[in-house]
Amino acid sequence: MLKAKADGEFRRLSLRKDGLRKAKVFIAPDGKWSKQALSLNKNQLRTLVALLTGHGAFNSHLHRLGLGDNVNCRYCQQETEDNIHILCSCPAIQDKRRRFLGRDMCLPSSIKQSKVVAILAFARSMELEL
Repeated sequence: MLKAKADGEFRRLSLRKDGLRKAKVFIAPDGKWSKQALSLNKNQLRTLVALLTGHGAFNSHLHRLGLGDNVNCRYCQQETEDNIHILCSCPAIQDKRRRFLGRDMCLPSSIKQSKVVAILAFARSMELEL
């Protein structure tokens, strides 16, 4: 009962809070993902958090920090490179997305259905230094 109340309060507060748009797309209280995340080592957890929040070596994030000049995707050069683009829609990496996540293109809500190990395997295959 306490866990359900805490989860509800987290959702209520986080949805009202400004910012964190890219993190809110993928992260929500979920016992399944929490258990999977707790079994990861430090490097795997860091990679997962970077992927889900967008606070990793994505061109758009590096540009925002003043560490990069280019915001375009390193793979397709067509759109802004951020976590949502990489995980869901980059056309240049759709084969890898299909192999690891089961779909060519997807909505962020379908990433929530993926296993954490599949998301990490996808990131490893991309050689992203997150």
